[in-house]
Amino acid sequence: MTRECLRSTEVVAAAINGELSPATDSELRRHLAECEACRDLALVVTDLRGERDRIRREAPAPSAGLVWWRAQLRERQEAERRAAAPVTLVHAAAFIAVLVLAAVSFSTFAHLPWAASPADFLPTLPTWSETLQSLADVSPVLRWALALGATAWLILGPVALYLTLRRD
Repeated sequence: MTRECLRSTEVVAAAINGELSPATDSELRRHLAECEACRDLALVVTDLRGERDRIRREAPAPSAGLVWWRAQLRERQEAERRAAAPVTLVHAAAFIAVLVLAAVSFSTFAHLPWAASPADFLPTLPTWSETLQSLADVSPVLRWALALGATAWLILGPVALYLTLRRD
């Protein structure tokens, strides 16, 4: 049984780089003549290096069309990832807003002792009758503009949301 030599890493590096040719006259070649473990190691690494070089020579190169198609696909996927980043951010913000709204609603209905009352940080909202009375005091043109704006918002809001979130 042979034991590992201290110069085995040096032998492997030289064999990988092709510096162990028979024409090379060096101290490492003299060491290989004396050390059986390093000689076997150099033989194995040299054979593996030759096999690697043979496989590289015989490997077929992909066609130009395939390379171009893969580059286009990679570019498209990267563009989709960059475009989706802001949408993901908006989704995260909406999720956080829903969680905050749920917490506020829960604290309002549960009357937990540790939860703050919404009246502590929200302004009081007018009732429907107060709102309708204040709209009656507004000019008819402004009333129509407000009604048209609210209607447009109620119709176009879901359409815009659908167009934003649909998957093509």
